[in-house]
Amino acid sequence: LLSAFENDAYPYDELVSSLRSKGHSESLVRVMFTMLKEREENLPLGSCKLNALPFRGDSAPMFDLTLSGTEHLHWIDFELEFDPLLFSAESIQLLEARFMQLLQAALASPALQLDSLSILLEKETQQMSDWNSTAVSGHDSAT
Repeated sequence: LLSAFENDAYPYDELVSSLRSKGHSESLVRVMFTMLKEREENLPLGSCKLNALPFRGDSAPMFDLTLSGTEHLHWIDFELEFDPLLFSAESIQLLEARFMQLLQAALASPALQLDSLSILLEKETQQMSDWNSTAVSGHDSAT
């Protein structure tokens, strides 16, 4: 188990580039989720503090898909950043719709565990029901 830490300093970007160059691009997507409070500029980390730095928009994103949330007093802002070479606008719209479905389900039933909430849209649930409908009307013939 400890031998797994021998390569912990391997640069993540190089690892991803190497895997993608070997044909693993379909199965490897770098994803990040962040959630911060509105005025959380200095985050405690043990005896240290993390300071939020201003975002420089001129640099390439480190992740293929990033969902960032900022919690305000009465609402939460979400921002979704994605690599258009990996995600179509339609797939991102579907992802957003599913995320909204999950949030609405969580708000409607806050006592439920996250894994019991549906992420499927109503049209997807109906489509799955239609696909799984295996009832076949048969002929009653007298032989």
